[in-house]
Amino acid sequence: MYDFEVKVKVPFLYELSFEQITRENDRDGGVYDRAIIKTERFDDWEKLRSFAYGLKPKGVKILQVIEVRDVTNTLIDQMRTQTKD
Repeated sequence: MYDFEVKVKVPFLYELSFEQITRENDRDGGVYDRAIIKTERFDDWEKLRSFAYGLKPKGVKILQVIEVRDVTNTLIDQMRTQTKD
C-alpha cells in the first residue's frame, strides 16, 4: 500500500476548532473530565455547517471558525500595476 499526499488549490479554506469533553479514569479508580481541542478543515461552507450541526447534540463547544482565502493572484496583479506607474 502506498501513502501519498494530494495538494489541491481551493479558493477558500475553512477551519473549525472545537472542544470535546471526554470522561476518563485515573489509576486510583476515580473519574475525571478532560477537554480535548480538535480542528477540522473544510473546502465547502455547507460541509462545515453540516459537521457543526452534527456536533450540537454531543454537547461540543465550538471555539473558532476561520476562513482562509487565497489572494496570490490579487497580490501579483497589484505588483504588476504598481511597477507600471
